[in-house]
Amino acid sequence: DESGKESLEIHCESCPNETKVSLGASSASVTDSTAVLPLPIPLKIGENDLDIAIDRPGAGRDETVKVHVPIAYRVKADLTTLASVPPVVSVRVEAAPGTEVLVDDKPVALDAAGKGSYALDVSSDALGPSDEQKAIDRKIGFSVKRKGSPNAEPGTLVVRAAVVPLHMDAPGADLYTDRTTANIVGQTKAGGVVTVDGQTIAVDANGRFAIRAELPTEGEKILTLVANAPPLAPRTIRAKVTRVASLDAQAKAIDATTPLGFDAYGPDPTSKLGAMVAINGEIVEIRSSPGYAIMVVEEKKSCAAGGGCILRLSVGEDVRAARGDTIRAYGHVAGTVAWNNKTVPAVTGTLAITSKAT
Repeated sequence: DESGKESLEIHCESCPNETKVSLGASSASVTDSTAVLPLPIPLKIGENDLDIAIDRPGAGRDETVKVHVPIAYRVKADLTTLASVPPVVSVRVEAAPGTEVLVDDKPVALDAAGKGSYALDVSSDALGPSDEQKAIDRKIGFSVKRKGSPNAEPGTLVVRAAVVPLHMDAPGADLYTDRTTANIVGQTKAGGVVTVDGQTIAVDANGRFAIRAELPTEGEKILTLVANAPPLAPRTIRAKVTRVASLDAQAKAIDATTPLGFDAYGPDPTSKLGAMVAINGEIVEIRSSPGYAIMVVEEKKSCAAGGGCILRLSVGEDVRAARGDTIRAYGHVAGTVAWNNKTVPAVTGTLAITSKAT
């Protein structure tokens, strides 16, 4: 039924509306000669003999009807395994011995009891940051060929499930730093649980979290953030933080890869999503929060227009700067944002070096 409980659809032409049909402690009302009766327990594979009680309204005739229900097989989706890492939808199969079952065009082995399962990895639907509670919506094809039958019976499972939101302000997907620790700052669904590399961290009443992670002496560290809020599927974010001895030396290394200047990505940022860019300009606005900063920067070096080349830069690190300071930074194009009634490029920073205004 709509709640996912196994049910028996009963048709009774002689049952007026409001007739009550029941099986044990479970009951349902008849509407237009049909009732959907939730089953106290799932029916077994094979033969099932049920005593259905019929209680017609008023002085109508009451009776108990014996109903024979043979069940050849059962294929259903189990969403409880969405809470695993990686998240999977488990397709549970029950069938009589000798039945051949394909799920997603792959054979499912049945044990001596006629039970088997197939795990469909849905990590791609739950990987990466998302400010919204996005949905997994999958159609899973299956076929069942009964023993002795020449043809297989096709079917489709429709799976819909929501994924918990997870926003990350710091450190970002890729950050270079010369510091000994990295900020991990973000937000998930209120009441959710967040782990970093398997360790549970504190989340406040609004779903916000902020900690610092130790970094190796030099080299990269992959941080894995997982947000859980059952019954929603968990969401995973992976962030790479690289500790370097010198930001200036790393900036030169990035320059050697020829990152894009403003004139190459500024006119159409959406066509350059993910591209590495170089920024050399002046901080027009800055909003610093514990662990990260968001700045509006006027590009000075790669702006053919000679002024007005504005972008928004977010950096997943504490930035000690003020309006009017200069900044040399690198990052990846993330899209566009609105600023002062116009649309400007948005860049997620990977390295930032600031200098005080002279």
